[in-house]
Parts: sequence; structure tokens; C-alpha cells
Amino acid sequence: MLEASYRPREGRVEAGRATASIASGRRRLRADARPGADGDELVDLSPRGMKIRTAGAPPREGTLLTVELRHPSLPGALSLQGQVRWVEAGPAGCTVGIAFQQVRDTTAVALEQVVARELGHAVHAPTGQVGFLARGKSGGPTWVAYDRDRQRLGHVRAEAGALVVEAQGEVHRCADLGEVLERVFGQTALRVTPRLELDARGRPQG
Repeated sequence: MLEASYRPREGRVEAGRATASIASGRRRLRADARPGADGDELVDLSPRGMKIRTAGAPPREGTLLTVELRHPSLPGALSLQGQVRWVEAGPAGCTVGIAFQQVRDTTAVALEQVVARELGHAVHAPTGQVGFLARGKSGGPTWVAYDRDRQRLGHVRAEAGALVVEAQGEVHRCADLGEVLERVFGQTALRVTPRLELDARGRPQG
């Protein structure tokens, strides 16, 4: 049983293009990475589970669920079994943590591929890959930086003609993507694949 003081850990990868249909008995939810005003939101995703936010009554902790996960990179839906691990109420609705259960090997591979697609761009140093840079979904053209273990390092947003980095409790204004990467990853001579350039509004160029 979870203690009342439990708080969910930060999600692994913000969902950008994935959607999920979730069923428990007669109750059905459709969670979208970019929901409408009244829609349920697929907040983030990992190979082990997902987090959704709903304005309606959430499923209870311990509830068993059937999940169909869809992504443009998949030829069809992934069928998964899940269980509600925690529920937390907030001003924007209830956030629900779902753990996947009994995932088959082929499904696990497909889940890894979906997460990789959501991560977007790999960041490399001369010694090897150091992390990822993915499109965000909140507040316009934002980006999210992750390390190699998919732990979130910081956010990048466009503000008044500059790229603003929030990482490690500090805020920095940067002139270009190279400076952004140095601030986030603490290294120089970094490159991004597929190649990426950002304008002052945080939008990809070329």
C-alpha cells in the first residue's frame, strides 16, 4: 500500500505524438499528447509505464486496465495491460500513474521504439552520445533535454529573441543552440543528429 506522503517521480519522456485508449470495465478514456480543452492528456511515457491527466473521475489506485497505445511510427496499436499505481489530484485535474504489466518481448521492443521517436534528436560529444533533445508540447515552441538514461535535465524556451535554458536550478539566456547544449550538458563540441538548428523563436530551421 502506498503511503499518503508518496509523490510521483518525474516522468521520463514527454509525450509528443502518442495517443492511448484506456479501458477498465465500461469506463473508457482516450488520452492525447495534445488534447483539446476537455480532453484527457497523455503526459509522459516510458517502456515501463505512462502518466495521464484527466478532468473526469480517475480510475482508482490498483485498478487493472487495458491500454491501446498508438504512434505514427507504428503500423497499428500496441495492446498492453496496466495497473494504476497512484492517483494525485491537482488544479488541472487528476494525474494517474500507470505501470505496464507482463509486457511481451516484441511489445517491449516496439515500446522502446516509440520512446526513441518521442525523444527526437540525439546529442553527441566526441566521446559518444550524452543525451537527447526533444520537442516539448507546452507553451509554444519549447524543447526538453534528457540525459542518456532519459532523465530530464532541463527545458529550453524562446523568449524575447533569445533561447532561455532552465537547468540545474539556474536560468540562462543563450544566443544559439550550441550555447544551449553547453549549458545543459556541461560539454563543448556537441552535435545533434538528425541535424538541428533553432531560430530565436525556438523553431527548427531548414
